[in-house]
Amino acid sequence: MADGEIASEVGKVAARLKAEGQRDVAFVPVTGLAFTGCHAHPSTADDAQIRTALSTYIDAHPEIWTNK
Repeated sequence: MADGEIASEVGKVAARLKAEGQRDVAFVPVTGLAFTGCHAHPSTADDAQIRTALSTYIDAHPEIWTNK
């Protein structure tokens, strides 16, 4: 959205927080959403895409759960 500006700015915030030592933050970009649900909300297909992105990230970072 916003030609990538939102993702870029969120990515900068996440990077800064990590640089300052915050360990419990991650940015998982999800692109290509249709927003064809009611009132321009994500559709069920978008929900599935978001779920896949989050699941993939979590599966690739088991330390999220093991270092607590």
